[in-house]
Amino acid sequence: MPITTIYIIKIIIILSIIYSIIYLIQYKIKNVNKKQNLFKIFYNNNKTYLFNKIKPKYINKNNDIIKTLKETLLSTDISIKTINKIIKNIQCNITDNIITNDTTIKTLLKSEFQRIFNNITTSKNINIIDNPSIIMFIGVNGSGKTSAIGKLANILKINGKSILLAAGDTFRAAALQQLNFWALKTNVNIIYDKQKSDPSSILFKAVKKAQKNNINIVLCDTAGRLHTKNNLMHQLKKMYKALNKAYTKAPHEILLVIDANNGKNSIIQAKEFMKHIPITGIILTKLDGSAQGGNIISIVDELKIPIKYISIGETINDLYKFNDIKFISSILD
Repeated sequence: MPITTIYIIKIIIILSIIYSIIYLIQYKIKNVNKKQNLFKIFYNNNKTYLFNKIKPKYINKNNDIIKTLKETLLSTDISIKTINKIIKNIQCNITDNIITNDTTIKTLLKSEFQRIFNNITTSKNINIIDNPSIIMFIGVNGSGKTSAIGKLANILKINGKSILLAAGDTFRAAALQQLNFWALKTNVNIIYDKQKSDPSSILFKAVKKAQKNNINIVLCDTAGRLHTKNNLMHQLKKMYKALNKAYTKAPHEILLVIDANNGKNSIIQAKEFMKHIPITGIILTKLDGSAQGGNIISIVDELKIPIKYISIGETINDLYKFNDIKFISSILD
């Protein structure tokens, strides 16, 4: 083979290696930035779902604007019950006026959304005043419940709290392994028993262990269950009673974990759970996906339950305290 050809081949190989290195560096930077900005990305994306859909269709007839507004709100996973309430209030406020600019409709929507959030009388913060404070997590399979437990454990530990995880999901084979993964990742204690054992007994023991060892907070996992299965829901109620028997003030919080991609079905899930157990707050997960986020407004409006945290992403730091003012501003401004 001629020397010139050999040199050309070597140059091509070297250039290929350099290109590969540059590509990997760019890919890494891109993904790091994506993880750092997921919270901002979610809000920025949702702007296009609401106000920007309405804006191009402005005409000087209130009825046409109201119709367009209603259609747009429907596409954002807000329930029809909440939409009708919003539309009715807006119509009352524009009886004598013609909507001719962006500011008017923005102001009206902001006012309606904020009114919904302001109607919540229960605390938006998790109740961790007592020692120990017992937090029970419930939800259907695949909602991201175990991950939410791990992420919240991380937040609480950073804030100086001692944590005990209670493995109350004894039905699913991989449940203990998943919870144990988060226990190791956050460096917190975990209490568990063999598979198929009584979950109520595990939760009872967890509370007693926390009392004995002066542990600040117990995070209780439970088996994911379909909200339509009454026998499983009754078992959940039994676990609730076991916690209360171990400590009369427990549980201090019952957090329902909901997959944001369930859309309007989120309301149905929550209502069924509420028939069996009192829910004190919602954790909405997987908002980094295709979820529109409108179910946040419907949940608060119809159930009068606060959204306490939202999860955006898969890393340990991707759980955020929900801020209603920031949420409203992000989808309308």
